[in-house]
Parts: sequence; structure tokens; C-alpha cells
Amino acid sequence: MTAARALDLQPMTFDEFVEFERNSDVRHEIQNGVLVAMSGSTVEHDDVGENFRGAFREAFRSGKGCRPNSQDVMVYLAGKDKGAYPDATVTCGSRKFREEKNSEERRVLLNPTLVVEVLSKSTAAYDQKEKIDGYLSIPSLRQIVLADPTTPWVRVISRMDKGFSAITIDSIDADVVLESIGVTIPMREVYFDVELSESSRVVTPPGADP
Repeated sequence: MTAARALDLQPMTFDEFVEFERNSDVRHEIQNGVLVAMSGSTVEHDDVGENFRGAFREAFRSGKGCRPNSQDVMVYLAGKDKGAYPDATVTCGSRKFREEKNSEERRVLLNPTLVVEVLSKSTAAYDQKEKIDGYLSIPSLRQIVLADPTTPWVRVISRMDKGFSAITIDSIDADVVLESIGVTIPMREVYFDVELSESSRVVTPPGADP
């Protein structure tokens, strides 16, 4: 998630938020009825997000029943009445979108299979707790990927038959195995052309159990 700034506006319903977003030049997320503007991200953040999206595009180029979605596609957090923009999203099977009042546009994805969140310093705590809780409310979601853009660190949270499991990959020579979509991405590909630090500049420690 990019840096965020809460807006001094009256609380909105989700339908009001979607209409507001349709006419806005700036992306927002909604948290408990409050709009939060997504401000600019760092170069490293953008590079890691694009590396994930590029890996997904390449993996599904020949067709595997899954497809990556643009980072501009909003995901609806079921039961939370919130909207979020993951840095990368994959849907396996037919995509389902939320019906919007007075519009035939398809803007809000209901059934992602996997989402990727690249952490930002200002939102890392929220991304690793409240946002994960929201994603886990989506019945179709099988895996959540968190990535630190400043040091090799990726955390994969997977839905199990009972509960969830999480693994952390912190070696640049390891692979990120995403069983939900049948894709393995080398960490060197995740961090291709990214200037890395020895320790995280985003969050310390970079991760927590869901």
C-alpha cells in the first residue's frame, strides 16, 4: 500500500465512495467510512509491485485459468464494506464484480484468489493487521503476499482447511512459492533492479503473525 492521508470529509457509505472514486483523479481507499487518499510511493515500492505484476503477466501469458488484474482494480473486503487497491491481484476462474448503481462499469472486484501488498512506512502497521483481516474476510482469497521494498523479505499468508498459515522468505536466493495460483517467483525476480538495504527502512521488525 502506498502512503496514505485521511481526508476531512463526512463518512460515506460504500456506494457513495464508489461514486466519489469514479469522478476522482486521485485513488482512495475507504476505512470505516473515512476516505484515505493514496499519495505517491517510493521508486522501490513501485519497482517491487511492477516486478510481481510482470511475473504474473508472464506466468499466465499462455493461459492457466488465472489472470492478473491491474493495480487500479479495487478489491471489495467482504463483510467490511471497505475498498482496497492491492499492488497486485490474481483471479483464477471467472472474475466477479460488484454491481454498481446507475453504472455498467466494472470497478470493484469481488473474488480475488491472491493479493500482493508492498509495504510502506506510513501504512505498514495497518497493512499487516487491519488490512489482512479485511482480505481474510473474502471467501475466494487463498493467499496474501506482503513484501518489504527495502530489503529481501516476503511473507506469504495461506488459507488452510482450518485457519491460516504464514511463512517468511528473507533470502535473496530463495523462491516465493504461490501454490494458490501455481506460480513460483525467485526472490531475485521480485527484487530485480531494486536498490536494497541491509535492514528494513519500512518496518522493524518487518512482519507479524496474522
